[in-house]
Amino acid sequence: VGGLPGIDRQLHDLHQEDGALARQPEAGDLLRRLILKRCIYGVDQSPMAVEVANVTLWLASFVPGLALSYLGSNLKCGDALIGVADPSVVGASDSPLLTGKAVGDAMQRAAAVQRTLAENPDRTPDEVQRSEALSADLHAATIGLRAAFDLWAAEPLGLDGARNTLETNTAAIIERKPSAGVDRAVAAAAHTADRYRFFHWPLEFPNVFHRERPGFDVVVGNPPWNEMTVEELAFYALREPGLRGLPKLADRRVRIAALDRQHPTWRGEFQAEQETLATIRRFFSESGGYRLQGVGDKDLYQLFCERYGHLVREDGRLGVVLPRTAFLAQGAKGFRQWLFGHNDLRRLDLLLNNKGWAFDIHPQYTISLLTGQHCLPDSDSAFQVTGPSANLGAFEDVSGKPGVNVSIASLGSAFVVPLVPTQRHADVLAKLRRGVQFDALQPLRNQKNPRKARAAASHLAPYTELHETQQRGLFSHPPGDGRIPVWKGRSFYQYDPHGQEPAGYCDWQETLEHLQTRCSRSPVFKRMFSINFFKDLSKHPIHRCRMAFRDVTRATDSRTVIACLVPPKTPLTNKAPYLLFAGWDSLSQASILAVLNSLSFDWLARRYVETNLNYFILNMLCFPPRDNTPWQRLGTLAARLSCVDERFAEFAAGTGVEYGPLTEAERADLRAEIDALVARAYGLTADELRFIFTDFTENAVSPAYRSLVLDKFQRSSRA
Repeated sequence: VGGLPGIDRQLHDLHQEDGALARQPEAGDLLRRLILKRCIYGVDQSPMAVEVANVTLWLASFVPGLALSYLGSNLKCGDALIGVADPSVVGASDSPLLTGKAVGDAMQRAAAVQRTLAENPDRTPDEVQRSEALSADLHAATIGLRAAFDLWAAEPLGLDGARNTLETNTAAIIERKPSAGVDRAVAAAAHTADRYRFFHWPLEFPNVFHRERPGFDVVVGNPPWNEMTVEELAFYALREPGLRGLPKLADRRVRIAALDRQHPTWRGEFQAEQETLATIRRFFSESGGYRLQGVGDKDLYQLFCERYGHLVREDGRLGVVLPRTAFLAQGAKGFRQWLFGHNDLRRLDLLLNNKGWAFDIHPQYTISLLTGQHCLPDSDSAFQVTGPSANLGAFEDVSGKPGVNVSIASLGSAFVVPLVPTQRHADVLAKLRRGVQFDALQPLRNQKNPRKARAAASHLAPYTELHETQQRGLFSHPPGDGRIPVWKGRSFYQYDPHGQEPAGYCDWQETLEHLQTRCSRSPVFKRMFSINFFKDLSKHPIHRCRMAFRDVTRATDSRTVIACLVPPKTPLTNKAPYLLFAGWDSLSQASILAVLNSLSFDWLARRYVETNLNYFILNMLCFPPRDNTPWQRLGTLAARLSCVDERFAEFAAGTGVEYGPLTEAERADLRAEIDALVARAYGLTADELRFIFTDFTENAVSPAYRSLVLDKFQRSSRA
């Protein structure tokens, strides 16, 4: 290995031992053995997984005539997320506890032992035994620090007073001279550590973390993507696979109740698992050193993303497989701020994992392959994006070519990465993003009054009513007299309130009282309405037409944004959130509906949507600039399309349109005018509008309809 004298010497020593062999091993075989012993590290919760990895690496490093290398100090068992990764978090933010000479000496001793262990060549069984002995010495060198780390990590997991014990006895614990009372606390923390498989990275790999610029030179990861929750159906379906095959929720509940009778311990096991996860989730906060996590349920990939920031050293490289939602979700915003603020992201390759062509798991996800370097980016930093590649051939085609250049500055403060397969996509996207964000929209009458406009902007927000799981009991009634259908996303389409496939049926009065109680506690309602609003059931928005949209949707669906005016007295589940307007007239509301259902806005949404259209995504989507947009005409067109029968008579009167059915030709004509006007308002050209059409199948947007839109677009330019 020319130019690397240290490695040449080690390879020479291994060759010397093999002098009696008939065939001398290749230098590459010996080099691979050195790399596996000295450069590869890993951790897994499963002891079996660690053993399998050890066997795999043993086979890869096997050289005839030499003993199998000892890899026990490289591959370890534990929970990579629970424990200490950054010692500076132990203690107050401005005064870490684990500093000083005693800590430094312990880490130095441990690092020296691990270096000696790594340099031991393991050529003979005796040398392998020496490696095992050195591994035991490594554990002994860090036993005091381990007790300190265990105390710190155990408190969020239920060991009250553990951190106070550490703070008042730090030196004695590290130097292993605690009192009897402290010994009991240390023993209790050790028990907690065993239960939750604590993994303290600086103690497991001291030579990596006790050096200048601590951390790994390269971090490669493919973390799990599941949320830290256990649902009743998933728990019981593991034990009774046929449970998922029952189509009706009521049948599943009956079967689960029967399983509880047959297996009395299962319910207790389920509850214990829920309690354990609830305890573990408490660790994944600032008290456990996690400072980048967002709101909502914790997803394991988000936790691993934050861990990578603690593990990679300055100027180290990062290569990670992540769901595309890591670059979209609000909960991963902290990770993205760290990624783009403290790293030079080189490339992001996106894979559309249809039928699992890239990975056997996650066939429903778009997968992100991230590569970057942990160093401060330049002020004008950019990175390359490719895909999403739909198959291996497409990925091989783009992997050897430059991707689309995306500037960090274009991502905004949330650092959300759009889908831009080509430079043309990036250019059209930039034009569509020049408009007004959702949270800055205003009613028509306030367009010329900036002060009133700012006040009105805070009076538009999405809202959800009945959670499909948590409030399921409210709409589990059988259909019949006095029962009201509860709509979900599939109960409507664009301008089509068909009401089919309801989520269930509810008692109207019971549901209304629940909704009124809920809205009286809602910060959104309290911000938008006066106190008198909550005293009168008749004022609840459910008594009037509301504008709902489908929460569950994908960028590859025939249409991604599906919004509809729903009739009064129609309860909605959380899969059909609606827009809550306060101080908006009906025509203003209808103009928003027109833009939401337009092809141009749909194309824009496809750059960001993965599996859901939530408020975080919606708020990043720009509506056309105010001054370029014929809002009143758009409102009139959308209102006429929406008011399909007498249920919408009041809304129709408020917008000045007639209500009643339309022919298919009339509907197509009105929709085409909306699409043409919105495209013109965004400032698109005819060629750019044709380009937007290519994102939709001909079944979704027929050739005849495209021609109709283009014809109206050309006419609008002459108007």
